[in-house]
Amino acid sequence: MLDDPDDLQAGALVNRRFHGTAMASLILHGDLNAPEPPLTRPLYVRPVMLAPVESAYEHTPRDRLLIDTLYRAIVRIKGTAVEPGVAPTVFLVNVSLGDPNRPFANLVSPLARLLDYLAVKYNITFLVSAGNIRNELALPDFSQWGEFEAASPEARERAVLTALFAAKHERSLLSPAEAVNVLTIGAQHSDNVANRVGARTAVDPFDDPALPNTSCAIGLGYRRAVKPDLFLPAGCEHVRMAAGGAGVRIRFGSPQRMYGLDAAAPDSANQGRLNRTAYSDGTSAATALATRAAHRIFDSLMDRDGGSLLADIPLEYYAVVVKTLLVHSARWNEKGDLIKELCGPNEPARWAERTANATRFLGFGVPDIGRILDCAENQATLVGYGALQPDHAHNYRIPLPPSLEGVTVPREVAITVTWFTPVHPGHQSYRTVRLEADAVQAMEAIGVGRFKDQPTDHSIKKGTVFHERLFGERAVPFIDDGHLSVRVWCKDDAGNSGNAVRYAIAVTIEAGMPLRIYEEVRERLRVRPQAPA
Repeated sequence: MLDDPDDLQAGALVNRRFHGTAMASLILHGDLNAPEPPLTRPLYVRPVMLAPVESAYEHTPRDRLLIDTLYRAIVRIKGTAVEPGVAPTVFLVNVSLGDPNRPFANLVSPLARLLDYLAVKYNITFLVSAGNIRNELALPDFSQWGEFEAASPEARERAVLTALFAAKHERSLLSPAEAVNVLTIGAQHSDNVANRVGARTAVDPFDDPALPNTSCAIGLGYRRAVKPDLFLPAGCEHVRMAAGGAGVRIRFGSPQRMYGLDAAAPDSANQGRLNRTAYSDGTSAATALATRAAHRIFDSLMDRDGGSLLADIPLEYYAVVVKTLLVHSARWNEKGDLIKELCGPNEPARWAERTANATRFLGFGVPDIGRILDCAENQATLVGYGALQPDHAHNYRIPLPPSLEGVTVPREVAITVTWFTPVHPGHQSYRTVRLEADAVQAMEAIGVGRFKDQPTDHSIKKGTVFHERLFGERAVPFIDDGHLSVRVWCKDDAGNSGNAVRYAIAVTIEAGMPLRIYEEVRERLRVRPQAPA
């Protein structure tokens, strides 16, 4: 569904509409190199950029403010008291763009503040690209380009990560990625290209899909909140020589046929062919895949015939439930220890600072959408939602699987809470409320402790995503009649007016062995205590 009330198509030649075409293709079909069924509902598209012949790149109109364009676009979608919305059921909005003239520098930009406001007002989960930093990067560990090419993948990896951390203040998020109510998406060094056709001067800096792309903007966010939140595939980005000789500088080119996500493209030859594709990359492409994943999660929730017990979720909780589940399966990869080592500081007492530095590159991690869509036999995921006022709490009592009681089976518990906070731009805290989940009782009830390879407990309390993973294998007797109690509480952060805040919670219990966790939890949920006669 193309809706263009500003008639921006008049300033966008058909054969130049690369960005919007690729994003729509990736949302609807995913990476064409990894075929998946298309989404079953239409995609609403609102153009915000021009593609004139005299410009090398697509860009927003010079005669209007982007903040005004986005505001009018959302109001048009959702409607007003006097004007019905053109797509009022929309609650997921993809924003695959960033302002290179407004890198994050500890102040929340007007565009980010707008998205934070709209998320609360209209119950929208915005998925925003972290931004691509195309500035050249100096590699002081190498003096010649040939030396960099000949180095082992491990040596290149260490050199590039060290250089990225040294230049972190020049490679920060691009507005509006620092917004606190949105999910900010980074670019993962991963794709499905089978046969790479590359130039002789292009080098893969990592050769490892577990790392973020070199050009991806890195965190942290406002008040050192976790940003980017998630990383999704965006192509195994190669780098090229920008300068050699006395020191090496690398630059970032286009995917061409070397890497990226295969997506629909306009016919650049202007012959009207509708079967053209091209590789897309960067945080925009990753954000499109995140938006697609959010749609797939929602489809799974609404699939009553497929066994979903959550098809009756009220409309006003759609956005926050999907936001929670999109984050819920995220975890750090095996490169966490390497990044902590390279970023430092290495003093044992400064472990929290070291972990926060690694969080710049990893966020909450890479989500495994399959784990959310299809619960395995050895895991059970429970979802709740509600509204809380400051200084109030909700208690969740979760039945534990009997097969985990008193045995040394490895087990994991993941707890995720997300919400949309009203904001107070004139206050240092900015967000007006914070929510947390109390996991201390979980550690005692099921014999688990906090994973070390994840953001610190302090970091996860800074934004609007609380995501914590616990692991253990101790044999413990169950307490509270074999139940796990999780308390979600809401606290005032910057003078909230007392209005209730919508939130969602997801809790997963998983065994490291093929046990009947799903069925055991489901059976216990079916048994309801009867009131005394």
